[in-house]
Amino acid sequence: MAKSKYQIKAKTEIKQKQSGKKHTYYDEELSKKKNNSPFVFFIGFIVIIGLGIVGVGKLLDSQNNDELVNSITYTYTGDSTEVSSSPSGYKTPLSLSTIDGSVIELADNAGKVVVLYFHYISCYYCEENGQNLKTVMAEYSSDEVLIVAIDVQISESVADIQKWASENEYTWSNVRDTDYSLASKYSVSGTPSMVFLGKDGSYSQKLVGLNSAANMRSAIDKLL
Repeated sequence: MAKSKYQIKAKTEIKQKQSGKKHTYYDEELSKKKNNSPFVFFIGFIVIIGLGIVGVGKLLDSQNNDELVNSITYTYTGDSTEVSSSPSGYKTPLSLSTIDGSVIELADNAGKVVVLYFHYISCYYCEENGQNLKTVMAEYSSDEVLIVAIDVQISESVADIQKWASENEYTWSNVRDTDYSLASKYSVSGTPSMVFLGKDGSYSQKLVGLNSAANMRSAIDKLL
């Protein structure tokens, strides 16, 4: 019967052993492969687990970055198209009723940058965002910038908003968007959101989610 190549190799290596030559022999190679198998498997298992942990960590970081805005859901059936310009040429002549009973005519504020700040009191990210906006507001005069905070949470009453503004020393005007007409007009689907209008009332940009004071300042400065 013909010998297999493994039998021939084994026989050759046995002779090499007997001759005293230094060599890695066939039977020793098989032994090493058997001995190393559990170790190799263990290392491979640890690597796979490590890659899985890194992947999950990156996914969570991505989710956290995406959650810097609180989503709001609303249904508004009114007219959300752009308001036609006023006789003076102001692009967005809206009338906003504040919680203290006064009315803000945006057209009367031509020449100012207008910031419409959409929020609600229990919104997690609005708390820090509001403080950043307060810091920025202090850097401009009332002749330069008008800030109007617009609460989009129906369950928050006038008294709730007044208490919130007093405790945080917010001096801007406050409006309740109870029918979501303003949120709908500017396609606001999450809070905090800030809409910036130029000196002529034209829409400039919208900042969505938690923003730094530097971002807010930059948006205002380019309109002054």
